[in-house]
Amino acid sequence: MKKIIFVVLMVPLFFGCSKNRLNVDVSDIEADVKITRLEKLMFEKDPGIFQSNMELVLDKHRPFFDIYTQYVLKIGTADSSGFEEYLGYFLTDTVITQVADSVLAFYNDFDPYYKRLVDGFRHYKYYFPYKPIPGIYTCVSGFNESVFTTGAAVGIALDKYLGADCVFYKYLGIPRYKSRRMYPERM
Repeated sequence: MKKIIFVVLMVPLFFGCSKNRLNVDVSDIEADVKITRLEKLMFEKDPGIFQSNMELVLDKHRPFFDIYTQYVLKIGTADSSGFEEYLGYFLTDTVITQVADSVLAFYNDFDPYYKRLVDGFRHYKYYFPYKPIPGIYTCVSGFNESVFTTGAAVGIALDKYLGADCVFYKYLGIPRYKSRRMYPERM
């Protein structure tokens, strides 16, 4: 009986005094994080400009762009029949352009989020030193996804992180308990 009491008292003491394994110094770890602001490429200028420069986008961002358009937007890949027409519909849809304008205004200065991503990837490099850092793409998903991954990239749909009081969430009927968690720090 005394042994059981001793063990019960010692277990919390043992675990309570241990060092937090997640609290590590990562200040000297290099994390080369590359962010592509896809929503800026697509919506900051006239949508026709983006479509006329599709070859440049595909040359530079093809694997991610195909996954984004096929699985997130659900309009197929650049090689699909009718792709340009469907992409044009997406780029000129009045609601999507309003959402994109809100995203561009809300995330005009992305530097604070970039710094947090760099810090996160420093921790990643601490625990997985030989793993490559994926490319980061920000985008507008039409509220289809929040974060999605490919083999070498991470997509962050900024339209899902516009803050709990975003008017679009109310229009979509997203319950308050969900929208309360749709703020920038959650990405």
